Amino acid sequence: MRRFSSLIKFSAHPSEFVLTPPTITEENKTPATADHDEVLPVPSLQVKRVDRYYSRWSKSWKYRNMSSKVTIEAVPLLHSGNNDPWRDCSFVLVRNIPRVDIEEPFFKIVVKSGYILKACQDVVQTWPGISWNAEPLELDPEMFITFFEKFGEYRDGLVSKKSKTERDDHMISSVNLLLSTISTDYRATLATIDRLTSHGEITFELLYAILIPRTLFVATCAITSNKRLFKLVSATCITTDGKPVYQLHCESYDLVDRFGRTASIGKVFTTILLHSFKGATKIQELDVYPLKYHSNPDKLRAALLTRGKKWVSLIGVHHMEYNGIAASKRRSKIIKHNYPLEYAASAMSPLLYLPPQTSVESLHGTHGRGPPQPNSVLPLPPSFNPFSWSPHANGTLVQSTPANEALSNSELTDEDLILSSTVAYGFSLSDKLWLEFDVEQVQPVEWNEDAFANLVLPSDHKDLLRSLVEAHHRELGFDDFIKGKGHGLVINLFGPPGVV
Repeated sequence: MRRFSSLIKFSAHPSEFVLTPPTITEENKTPATADHDEVLPVPSLQVKRVDRYYSRWSKSWKYRNMSSKVTIEAVPLLHSGNNDPWRDCSFVLVRNIPRVDIEEPFFKIVVKSGYILKACQDVVQTWPGISWNAEPLELDPEMFITFFEKFGEYRDGLVSKKSKTERDDHMISSVNLLLSTISTDYRATLATIDRLTSHGEITFELLYAILIPRTLFVATCAITSNKRLFKLVSATCITTDGKPVYQLHCESYDLVDRFGRTASIGKVFTTILLHSFKGATKIQELDVYPLKYHSNPDKLRAALLTRGKKWVSLIGVHHMEYNGIAASKRRSKIIKHNYPLEYAASAMSPLLYLPPQTSVESLHGTHGRGPPQPNSVLPLPPSFNPFSWSPHANGTLVQSTPANEALSNSELTDEDLILSSTVAYGFSLSDKLWLEFDVEQVQPVEWNEDAFANLVLPSDHKDLLRSLVEAHHRELGFDDFIKGKGHGLVINLFGPPGVV
């Protein structure tokens, strides 16, 4: 650093001075803007292991070389700057030794190489609490164990490229160094994970290894007992009542309440808790588990795709028949209603409806008009909020919140449809209740086409009745000054059964 006085040239007169620009040398020259002909730096292939400890003599934290006898089962972090002693390393493994002897040391990985950083951005993309712009960039070793196979696939993708650039070669060598370091320092952990998962088992301590973001997870709906899928966004281990719990943030598709007045298809973010358990357990026995561990994932995907298409087809107002269990949520409880086939097939069969872009104002006057037409509109339920909570298998509490975006039916892909809800929100005409119905049990009403023909009635009376009913469903433009009141039709037929 040059002193300010060295930049000043004094003139012959003591009261005058001239400010001269600093001399440009090779040491302080500003690097030119990179162009296509820039020579890429050769990646560093050095790894350094250090201990970070508290010196009682100097009363400060210091670093020292880690003993070669130390077995690493986690990774360290580091600071950066012009005086960074590890700037020539690809990454640094730091073992943090706590001040209290009874506490176990923990590890962090500090990324120093731009090639490792680029690989992490491409493979991991997002991770809770991590910013790729952080300096220094400190990462938990569990993240690399979780994405260990993904980093291998990423490396293989670079190797398989027909025409590789110099940057690709540097990326391959850097990722190879990362994989070899993790596989060496965590060979026991990786071997245990491979042995357990190959038999469809896992322990709570190693659960993070199968909680890979952007993968599909299977859960069981508490209302329908049907399987459904979520896409995992992130997983975080927290403590609840002194016990460790994994908090899974997932996404799926459902009806989204728009300001309490309209509803449309949208993305819903869901939180699922996985409580701790002892020993090894079957992965399929978890409340939610990766789709790859399902006994028949392809068959399940096909079934859920079919159900998703049916779920979309129910959007609108439909007079449907239902046979199965329907439910309503009351605070933290689910109240179930059983609809047997003969009851559901009666004249008071439940009305199943999914309201798309419906408005409350357009609902007045719908009572007393019989089953609504497919293009008619019904209001949202008084407390329409399908996102408050929904328990899954084994009483796992699920907290859901709608996202800001809304989608049309045509924007949903097959990958979106398999993430759709298992229930259709509707109104039971028999119980006069808003309920959640199993999509798979919703069927068109089987009308008795011979009932009117078998009615013993003079033919002219039948023609009159048919004409009245047909005219009632036409838009004649007549109405009472109270909207909808003039659209009613009441016919009083009397006489012995079957005749008038």
